[in-house]
Amino acid sequence: MKIPIGIFFGGATPARDQSYQTAQRVFQRLNRNDFDPIPVLVDPFGQLVLLDDLPSGESISEFYPSEKEQVPQQDVPFTFYPEQLGEVSETQKVALALSVGRVIDIAELPEIISIAFLALPDVEQLQLSLHEMRIPFTGEVAEFIHLCADRYRLLLEMQKCGFEMPACIRLTTKDWQDNNIQAIWGEDSVSVAYPLLLRPAYQYSTGRSSVVDAKDGPDGLRRAIDLAFGQKRLAQDDWLDMSPVDRENFVQHLAQWSSGVGFPLELWQKDEPMIFLDPTSLLAFLNQMPTSEKGQLVFRAQGNNDEILVSSLPEGTAVACVLIRNEDQQWDVADLRLLGNASRIVADLQKTGARPLKVADSMIEQIGTDCGKLAEELNAQTAVKIYGILDNSGRFIPEEVQAFTGPDKADNISASAIKSFIVASLQAGQIRHSDPIYRSLLAQLNSHSDIQPDVVSEAPYGYGP
Repeated sequence: MKIPIGIFFGGATPARDQSYQTAQRVFQRLNRNDFDPIPVLVDPFGQLVLLDDLPSGESISEFYPSEKEQVPQQDVPFTFYPEQLGEVSETQKVALALSVGRVIDIAELPEIISIAFLALPDVEQLQLSLHEMRIPFTGEVAEFIHLCADRYRLLLEMQKCGFEMPACIRLTTKDWQDNNIQAIWGEDSVSVAYPLLLRPAYQYSTGRSSVVDAKDGPDGLRRAIDLAFGQKRLAQDDWLDMSPVDRENFVQHLAQWSSGVGFPLELWQKDEPMIFLDPTSLLAFLNQMPTSEKGQLVFRAQGNNDEILVSSLPEGTAVACVLIRNEDQQWDVADLRLLGNASRIVADLQKTGARPLKVADSMIEQIGTDCGKLAEELNAQTAVKIYGILDNSGRFIPEEVQAFTGPDKADNISASAIKSFIVASLQAGQIRHSDPIYRSLLAQLNSHSDIQPDVVSEAPYGYGP
């Protein structure tokens, strides 16, 4: 008998499209002899929307909200998210959800699914509700997710675990309000050294990571800081020089979290911001700006990051490693990729993927051991994804830890590894709670003849799918 498993994706963070893509890969790779996957969209308002099928595409915005609910008379096909509707009534929220599926109450879930596969990062309330409904869920508990999301706190914890971490400073919006970068540009005043890795202080925020070298100069550092804070600058003269197509493309990029800042956004020209809910209204405003106006336009994500991290990036090779706890409570390497030089870690953090390099067996063992030690010290229970640098001396330096929620586009995670992740989650739940539902589901999975206890990749380690 197949186990009905709800694949939950979406949420309210800028990571919702990554969550959607993860859900697609889970659907593709789940063993259908074991599981019957059921897609459940968690919309930005927290509603659960049961879908008949999981749509194909790159962005949730391609199917939700449906076109009839979007900004009327939109001449340019901008990326569109529900936040662009402004104040939304409860009736409107339900209408948005009903345009793509059936709105369900959390109390209905026990009649629909037996397990919840949580392919999204913002899960604290959802985990509590699922526990009340006696529905097991995959992944780490909310406390561990919060630890990983706070990058500075995580850095301090990794130092306590015995890892020698690169020098790092925190930079706040108050530090940056005068656009003064001398505090970090002057190498004699701080301990960080080039190349620099700049990141939002919290995962799943609107800013983006980037690497800056000394040759990029003050302008390159300024752009990277803006990027990490979730803002972009544009000289008004540059806007006026753009063709109509270039203007549309610029606003289109602004609208997308992956390349811009998203909407709603704040436009700062002087001391006061203007709020724009959608790309169409912003484009109309910019197009009517007087040609005599000079100065700089600053576009900021509304509620953008208050803090970023600036750290030295060691020379070496970037590494991405996925670990899943096995039935003997040991850590198995489910996927290991060497991404290239250290700066390539940014491409993978942004989920754009990076071409992997072949991994020597000795490196697999060393990195797997180091990552397993870190996962154990941080008290991970089910599965983690660890990014780091293998420096030129052969030392592994962790940069980031993420609670594993499912395979990204570049991960080489097999069907058996996904099943092992589900088993690990059930075992962790059984340890936390005495509910017999965990034992029953584990027995059902173990009774299937095709169970594979070991986490084995479908291709050699170090090669993408």
